[in-house]
Amino acid sequence: MVKIGKDKKERKEQEHKQRQVNVEDWLQRLQQRIESIEKRLDAVERRLSNEAFTGAKFGGTTEEEKKSSAKLKEVVENLKKEIDSLRKNIEAVQRNGAPANVSGENAEKPVTISIKRGPDYSKELASIERRLEKLEKSRKNTPTVKVGKIEVPIEITGIIGGLLAFLIAALLFAGYKNLVVSPPFVIFIGIVLMVATALKTYFINASKR
Repeated sequence: MVKIGKDKKERKEQEHKQRQVNVEDWLQRLQQRIESIEKRLDAVERRLSNEAFTGAKFGGTTEEEKKSSAKLKEVVENLKKEIDSLRKNIEAVQRNGAPANVSGENAEKPVTISIKRGPDYSKELASIERRLEKLEKSRKNTPTVKVGKIEVPIEITGIIGGLLAFLIAALLFAGYKNLVVSPPFVIFIGIVLMVATALKTYFINASKR
């Protein structure tokens, strides 16, 4: 009877040690995953912070880009808070020595950590990175020129349209009204604008590849 009781006690101790090892391994893997996510979050934050130093930018998409950047920053901050809360929970378990100091009936109870959206962290961060990459591409698609601290977008169609307007004004001023209103000249202007639009579309699509 004594031997059977001793064997049973040893078996329970081995099972307890095995649970302790399993929990410690799980905590270690979870910590590594959190560290990886935090590194990606830091990289995203640096990219978002760099937006503040690119200078102001004129154009129709300025407000939209600002709203997108602000929204991404808000999502990143919320995600960091949740990850920080998860890290504190893990540290609390390790500090209290949950599996090591539990004995008796409590040894059979599983150690749990409150995780609200643990599996979603990587997916949400990947979504943030895709949105940030899309925002950066949209900025790169439009050539800009810096005037002091201000970036002015260069629109091919806008420049060509402006040059054509100056050309028409110069021809009218020089007395070539008949030429300006002639069908061949109007067709020429239409072709130039179509080519400019086609070139712009081509460069935008090429930059996305």
